[in-house]
Amino acid sequence: MQLKYCSSRSRGLTLMEVLITLGLLSVLFGLGSQLLQGAFKTMRIQSQKGQANQAMQLALNRICCDVRQAQTFSVPDSTHLQLEIVDPAYPTGAFKLNPYASQNLFVVVYSTDGEGTLLRTITPKSGGSSDIQTVAQGIQGFGVVWPSPTYAGTLEVSLSINDENLGLRSIVSQVFPTVAH
Repeated sequence: MQLKYCSSRSRGLTLMEVLITLGLLSVLFGLGSQLLQGAFKTMRIQSQKGQANQAMQLALNRICCDVRQAQTFSVPDSTHLQLEIVDPAYPTGAFKLNPYASQNLFVVVYSTDGEGTLLRTITPKSGGSSDIQTVAQGIQGFGVVWPSPTYAGTLEVSLSINDENLGLRSIVSQVFPTVAH
């Protein structure tokens, strides 16, 4: 058996071969990182869209639930909604007293402040301090449309947000109140 020795030319890589290999690998890693960066940016924007839509939908659900539970309601203007609801903590059962007495009612007002926050203000009808709750933030517009004071139909509530990545987005919900206007 005879051993073959490699020639001096095949014992390693030349400097030029190493530099070309490193250059090609850098280009490949650069392209890969650009693809990943684009994918993460797209995921972030989609996540923001989902969160914004979810926040608006939760706010609309809250408003619609209160409208359905309202004993009376009014629409003083297109950006305010005022409701009277029975205290949710009021006891239920066969021997309950009058749940519609003023001490058992709350006045709930939905409105926006000047900074894009949808607020829910709850005040006992019999008097007392108000509780102000933040329902949603980043709201560009809040509108309430009641077609006619004599019309017993649906109440239309709309919310809009404006985001630099998303643009202007609106959600409209129609709710049929359980009481007459």
